[in-house]
Amino acid sequence: MIDSLRTVTPGEIASPAGSSGPNNRGQLTESARQFEALLIGQIMRSMRESAGGWLGSGEDQAGSSMAEFAEQQMAQLLSASGGFGLASLIEQGLVRSPQPQTLQDAASARSAASG
Repeated sequence: MIDSLRTVTPGEIASPAGSSGPNNRGQLTESARQFEALLIGQIMRSMRESAGGWLGSGEDQAGSSMAEFAEQQMAQLLSASGGFGLASLIEQGLVRSPQPQTLQDAASARSAASG
C-alpha cells in the first residue's frame, strides 16, 4: 500500500564515484515505482472527486473509504505493471545525473557548462 512509503535521502540516491550497488539500485527502483503509484492514485482521486463519485452518484463515508482503498490498490497494480512509464524515467534521470547538494554547487555547474 502507499502507506509503506519511506523517505529517501539524497545520499541513498546518489551513489559514490558512480558505483551503483544492487541494494541502492533496488531501493531507487522501488522508490520510483512507489512515487509513480502515488501520482496515479492522486489522478484517480481527482477524477472521482470531480465527478461526485465513480458512478456519478454521491458517496457516503463508507463508500468513499472503499473507493479510496480501491484507488490505492489499483494505483499500485498499475505502477507494478509499468504504469505510465514514469518510474523508469525517474530512475534513469536519477542514475544518470545525481543532483548537486547545494544551490551554490548547482550555480557552479551551470556556469561551468555555459562557460
